[in-house]
Amino acid sequence: MLGAIAVRRYVDSMAAKGYPPELSLSAAGIEHARLADPDCRITPAQYRLIVSRLISLSGDDGIELASATFRDLADLGIVGHASAASRTVRDTYRVWTRFGPTLLGMMGQLQIHAEDSDSVTFGVASPDPADPLYRFSVEELLTMVKKVSRTPEGYAPSIGELSLSYAAPRHAEVYEAMFGCPIRFRAPRTTIRVWKDWFDRPAQLHDAEFSALCLQHCETVLQRFGYVKPMAAELRWLFKRTPGTSLPSLEQAAACLNLSARTLRRRLAEEGTRYRDEINEFRAEQAVKLLSYGTL
Repeated sequence: MLGAIAVRRYVDSMAAKGYPPELSLSAAGIEHARLADPDCRITPAQYRLIVSRLISLSGDDGIELASATFRDLADLGIVGHASAASRTVRDTYRVWTRFGPTLLGMMGQLQIHAEDSDSVTFGVASPDPADPLYRFSVEELLTMVKKVSRTPEGYAPSIGELSLSYAAPRHAEVYEAMFGCPIRFRAPRTTIRVWKDWFDRPAQLHDAEFSALCLQHCETVLQRFGYVKPMAAELRWLFKRTPGTSLPSLEQAAACLNLSARTLRRRLAEEGTRYRDEINEFRAEQAVKLLSYGTL
């Protein structure tokens, strides 16, 4: 289950353009009043239906960049408050990685791929490039990166380069206006390179006590969402990176995670699952996702 903050944002943005919320939500069977409830939950399938509907209604497949209307991080609820109160931008990234996708309700996830003395390079952990909503998800992530690109001093040249695996969209000039950095389309993979001095700068409104309270509340809410346990999440990331259709054996997976097979079994047991169960669930999810694309 996912939070409804992002979906509510998109629906309200469309309403301001003259599209009634009921029209935007009809495909997912959700009442507009329900989105205002802080405890509202939606399924990933409902998220996909709503976003696809909004794109279809507006005729604008760049809806995420065009509707980037949040004034500040506080508009993103408790995750935004936790992000703004973090010690550094790096800590803000950790907040987004753990809480953002689930509590805000987003498809995309970033993962650090490389780091050197000058820069940090992120890759897109999900969804995969074959997903029809892949570019929307990337734009969603880019909007969030942009949102944290200010520091207390107003220093904003945070992004050094964008490499995007898709072709330049019709609204490519919006990328240039928003990010002001070299942008390469049709790249081998999607990456975001940020300057390390920015990444380790103080966050916008660092407050250690307030940060601790926000993180505690985020954890509480996350558990109510049925959060995937850490070891199972590590396996999902490994499965997604495995080329071809063959998934690793338990022994191979343990070696990739720098664990013994015995330790991997034990940690999964502590999370109430088994390796075979994780394999079966991952394959089922992939099958459902491929069927939902409608083109395969």
